[in-house]
Amino acid sequence: MLTIRFKRGDHRPKIVLALQDNGGAILDLTPVSAVSFVFKLGPLLYTRTGAIESPATDGKVSYTFVSGDWSGGTPFTPGKYQLEVVLTFSGGARLTVPTDGSITFILEDDLAT
Repeated sequence: MLTIRFKRGDHRPKIVLALQDNGGAILDLTPVSAVSFVFKLGPLLYTRTGAIESPATDGKVSYTFVSGDWSGGTPFTPGKYQLEVVLTFSGGARLTVPTDGSITFILEDDLAT
């Protein structure tokens, strides 16, 4: 399974994931109306709005961290997160990717902050 590493406080690079179905075929995201990135650390859930990269037929989604992710309400803290992408289709159907397990997202402290 995929592991992504990131430094706390950074905004770049954005996370870009190429989504595939169970058979390994690229998912066509044309009928998708919303993308959510769901990060889980222990009991805490962080849900963020993602984007579909163009063209939608390439099956790529992205999330760019913003300043509010590092301060305010419930900021991200260093740790080993589980990450899933939830696709909502026109009409309300949902698909969670990956369909088996989760992506590992490791957030490390930035020595400069």
